[in-house]
Amino acid sequence: MGSPHYTPSGTPVSGAKGQSSAMRTEFDLIETGIQVMNAMPFVVTIDDFNTAGSYFVAIPWAGLIVGAYAVNKVANTSNATLLTLELEGNLVTQDAWEFGSSDAVDTVVASVPTTLNAVVAGDAIEIITDGGGGSVMPGTVTLLIERT
Repeated sequence: MGSPHYTPSGTPVSGAKGQSSAMRTEFDLIETGIQVMNAMPFVVTIDDFNTAGSYFVAIPWAGLIVGAYAVNKVANTSNATLLTLELEGNLVTQDAWEFGSSDAVDTVVASVPTTLNAVVAGDAIEIITDGGGGSVMPGTVTLLIERT
C-alpha cells in the first residue's frame, strides 16, 4: 500500500549487506513521512447547528487543537450560527467560527485555535452551537489535533 507521504527509494535491496548508509537514508525518508502525519483529524456529526447545544469528543493523546472545520448539509437561511470550543470547561481562544446568515449547502467554515488549546490525554473537547439560525442544519465538525 502506497503513501502520499513516503515513497520507497528502492535501496537497499532485500538481502543487502553492509549498506548501512543506504539504510539510514531510507529511515530518514520514513521519519519525514511520519512527521507529516503528526496531526490527526477527529470527526463529529452534528444533528443541528441551529439548535443550541453541545457535542463532545474524547482525545486519546496529548496534543494541541490546531484546526477546527465545519461543513453544513443544509443551507443556512436565517441568522448566523456561532460555533465555539471548550476544553475541560475552558473556552478555547480561536478565530471567529460561524456559518453566515446565507451560507449555501456544503459551506466549509474554519477556525484556528491559538491559546488554551492544549489537550491532555483523555480530555474531552466540547463543540458548542449557539442556536442562532432557524432551520434545521445538520453537518460535521472536524478537529485537527497535533500530537505533542
